[in-house]
Amino acid sequence: MYDRNAGGASDEAALVVAAQNGDQAALDVLVDRYLPLLYNIVGRALDGNHDVDDVVQETLFRVVDRLRELRDPAAFRSWTVAIATRLVRDRWRSRQAQSAGFERDPEAQLDAADPGADFVDLTILRLALTDQRRETALATRWLDEDDRELLALWWLEAAGELTRADLVAALGLSAGHVSVRVQRMKAQLETARTVVRAIQAAPWCREFDALARRWDGRPSSAWRKLFARHIRDCVTCAVHREGLVPAERLLAGLSLVPVPILLAAHFARAAHAPAAALKPKHPASHSRRAVKHGHRTARRFALHGSAKVIAAVVVVAAVAGTVYAATRSAPANTSATITVTKTASADPTVAATLSASPSAAKASASPTTSPKANGDCARAAGTSPVVKTTTITVGESVTGYGGQSDTEPLPMAIAATPSGRSWLAWLGTNGKVYLGNLDCDDHLIGTPTSFTGIDLEDVAADANGGVLLLTRKGDCHTGPLCGGTSSPCNTMWMVRFDNSGHEVWEQQVTNLSSSLGGYDSGARFVWWYQHHGRLASNGTDYAAYFADAITVQNGSCVDIHEGDRMEVVGPTGSLLSGHDSFALGCSHSWDTHIVWDPRVGHFIMVCATDNDCRIAQPAYRTVASGTCDGTLFGGDVVLSSNAGYWVAWSQGGHARLDHFSTGSADKAVTTSADTSHPHLVSYGSRMLLAWGSGSKMAAQVYNAGTGAAVGSQFTINVRDHAYMSFKPFPDGSAAYPAAGSTSTSIVIARVMPMS
Repeated sequence: MYDRNAGGASDEAALVVAAQNGDQAALDVLVDRYLPLLYNIVGRALDGNHDVDDVVQETLFRVVDRLRELRDPAAFRSWTVAIATRLVRDRWRSRQAQSAGFERDPEAQLDAADPGADFVDLTILRLALTDQRRETALATRWLDEDDRELLALWWLEAAGELTRADLVAALGLSAGHVSVRVQRMKAQLETARTVVRAIQAAPWCREFDALARRWDGRPSSAWRKLFARHIRDCVTCAVHREGLVPAERLLAGLSLVPVPILLAAHFARAAHAPAAALKPKHPASHSRRAVKHGHRTARRFALHGSAKVIAAVVVVAAVAGTVYAATRSAPANTSATITVTKTASADPTVAATLSASPSAAKASASPTTSPKANGDCARAAGTSPVVKTTTITVGESVTGYGGQSDTEPLPMAIAATPSGRSWLAWLGTNGKVYLGNLDCDDHLIGTPTSFTGIDLEDVAADANGGVLLLTRKGDCHTGPLCGGTSSPCNTMWMVRFDNSGHEVWEQQVTNLSSSLGGYDSGARFVWWYQHHGRLASNGTDYAAYFADAITVQNGSCVDIHEGDRMEVVGPTGSLLSGHDSFALGCSHSWDTHIVWDPRVGHFIMVCATDNDCRIAQPAYRTVASGTCDGTLFGGDVVLSSNAGYWVAWSQGGHARLDHFSTGSADKAVTTSADTSHPHLVSYGSRMLLAWGSGSKMAAQVYNAGTGAAVGSQFTINVRDHAYMSFKPFPDGSAAYPAAGSTSTSIVIARVMPMS
């Protein structure tokens, strides 16, 4: 039997082996040893939510249930951390799905309203943090959820409790990608610290005061970006960015969660007392849920002989809980009054400390918008498609639709974030591409940013910002051309932006330089026609698929051909080889579309080419055969709900849908859409086909597996553009940006989710 008095890191593998062989003492020591670590990881990632106890317990259940499946005992720590991380992610998803039912479940209302064991407040109180440590603890509330998860792990790495290998195993990413994510998270944390400083400072400058009046008092990524943007641009508030001690020096050695401090006494009692004896005399209100599940929990864990230990866990957080509430006074004419009131649930010492240690300040003014909980959008689904249109005044002139040919610039594009919000990009009339953030109701948040660009191609987004694909002016040099007349030699760029809408890096995906002009042999550049491109992401890297010009030496002169190109850029802005990229795909390609397929781990592309006039996969795997009558048009490609893909295309003014996998289409659907420019987009578990119909758009839902029409056609009351795209959203809706009634307005047409 394992000796409970044994210790040291070197004995852990032997400890795991003993537990795998049925040694109960060894299993008890493992549970004892890893409870503090699990509470730190889960507590920080869930920000003290009442789900912490459940997730910690479920992690332990799975560890015990699957312990014999662990082949490498030395990997126990990384394996346990990975299980906890996956359960945290599962809880985020279920929390969003359950939020709609709070109104019908009084118990859920009670749990949701009670912030019981607020880990940030308790960290501030128990550890007597310095000012910068207190600011850092409060700043964590302003991080995105996935960054809070990463912070929980990295914080323990900084404290020496985890290794970088543990982080890599928990996140399921490469070591390089984890390093990039950590650096971005730390930058976001630093930004959040300046926001906390600015909010707590007095007096506020006039502009910050005006901004705070619109804030609802709840930390969120959207408001972090707005406050941070002001701090960067304001001479008065810029002082809050000075003198920040690196987070590693503040966090190293800190215990994130005080619960493990309390566990020791309860462990001692748990070894000799039944679970019922451990119930606190005055539990915090949030403990009702934990105690309610206590007997079920103990019974499940008793199967493995550790009921006493887990029973202690059920009640510990109840004792440590703190209840807090913020009150907001009526707005004044010149400043936002901030008052914070706190009460302790069971500890008068804590209550006294709370009165002297305010947490995040709450602004007094009511918000002008209604942010959703956690920043996520969960739009209501109906039995049939419902269209919502929202007009946005962007403050800058937007490039008009013009003749909508492949020689003209693209006016606007939209992208979905993982939370369901949006980034909206549009081309100005002043040589700039603008970028704005939209909330769940498709309203513009804050002030847009801008980037140099003469044409907008596409925009895509992720939890940390996104990428713009745009065109800039280039240099042709002198040639000479073998024939024809001179034309522009432009460059294509990916521009990475953060959650504030500001540039992180930029990378040219054509190859012009000061020494290589468009009319030099070997050049790849954006020509005067078919210069539209599309973006896709595999979750780490971004791929751009676009048409380009190819310069080839022909004796003493050069010829220029037209084709297409696909380039992939990594998370730090470096061009990557492989990853399905190529320098030449379809010649004379005038429609390029791309999607990432996680099922096969590849980017999937289709082009329309006049090489035999067909829809093809680069290079020249025919999907659908057309005719060379000048009417062939290639539309979007989406994933089928079964294996393979659907592509929309048109010939002779009639739209079609073809299903394919790696070659010719195996199914063709002739639609009722009379259009030369169909748009196709994933629409929840279905797909949506849309097209111009007079001054409006028409649309039809289709089954993404069979291609069968679902329901009836319906109208979308915005103007169509031949080369702009609908984009899918995680809640099952789809959105399309369209020209507004004025030169400075854009209309967002959103087809709401369908149940």
